[in-house]
Amino acid sequence: MTVLKTALLGIVLFAQSGFAFPGMDLATQQLGQRLARAPRANGVTAACADFSGKWKGKCTASGASEDSHLDIVQKECESLKMGHQETYVGALDTRGQGLPLGDKGLMLGFVSTNDWSADGQQLNTNFGGIIKLLGNREHVPANGKAVTRLVDGKLTVEAQIFDVNVSCTYDKQ
Repeated sequence: MTVLKTALLGIVLFAQSGFAFPGMDLATQQLGQRLARAPRANGVTAACADFSGKWKGKCTASGASEDSHLDIVQKECESLKMGHQETYVGALDTRGQGLPLGDKGLMLGFVSTNDWSADGQQLNTNFGGIIKLLGNREHVPANGKAVTRLVDGKLTVEAQIFDVNVSCTYDKQ
């Protein structure tokens, strides 16, 4: 269970902190500009929800909760930037990261997609990947999904990672 909790924490930290290598921002920006010029494949014709801003709230999972904050910069319906990581809606995103865990480490590798709902009011995220505890021959396949939307002016994120449900609610600062 400790590995699962650490993996979940790693996924959350990974998603919120971003991962970069030299030149990644420039390459991602260029790719994003190309994708922005392409027709929208997901059929969104209306304006999408705007998640931009500084958000502060709480996330809960399996009876535990923790404070959380997000700083989101959104470029129309095409991309969202949290921290140093920019994600393009409709694109395939791959990430990998290592995290310390006691005297060992935890490696995460994920592929994800983000797409707007048909009415543009919620962002649907799907991901899959592998979690590996260094020094252990075993690895854990991971998959999940999340829905991000505005509900009565609050940013909500409902996610399922493995068989764990995570719920986050944020107020705009």
